[in-house]
Amino acid sequence: MKKLSEYQNEKLQVVQLSFFKRIFELRCDSELLSTLSYPKFFSRTAVTEGNLTCSFEFYFPSFWKSEIEIRPKDYEQPVAKYTGKVFSLTEIIELPKGEKVLLKSFAFRQKKEIQSENGETLLAFNYAISFKFRIDIEIVKKTELIDKYPWLIMLVIYIGDQHKKSKS
Repeated sequence: MKKLSEYQNEKLQVVQLSFFKRIFELRCDSELLSTLSYPKFFSRTAVTEGNLTCSFEFYFPSFWKSEIEIRPKDYEQPVAKYTGKVFSLTEIIELPKGEKVLLKSFAFRQKKEIQSENGETLLAFNYAISFKFRIDIEIVKKTELIDKYPWLIMLVIYIGDQHKKSKS
């Protein structure tokens, strides 16, 4: 099984196969690497599974907070946390063992990046404008962080889906 950083020069895409189903697939050409799905139609909790990642859940611990917690499926304790800030283009994802990465958005551009604490770009997400939901992903720099936490890609997809859902 390949690690995520080994896909550096390959074309990675996240697609939503059906507009009516909330299932997103991370693909490299025709190979399925991971999926993000919602167990119930109106649920805010999502599960990511696949060969690349173990099973993890993304969920909101409280209705009043803009935090998303990440935990292994069927566990109760979170291992990581995303904290969203209003009117901020840079947000923090706290990983296990005190590690942190930054989720950077760009004003007036359909692009997001995951950066290290130093500001180095690790992953770039380019949102395609079309009738189908599609995101092109580029692994900019090989690093141990994306190999240890391959669910980071699906977390960004989940965050984007939640923002899109809250706007409508």
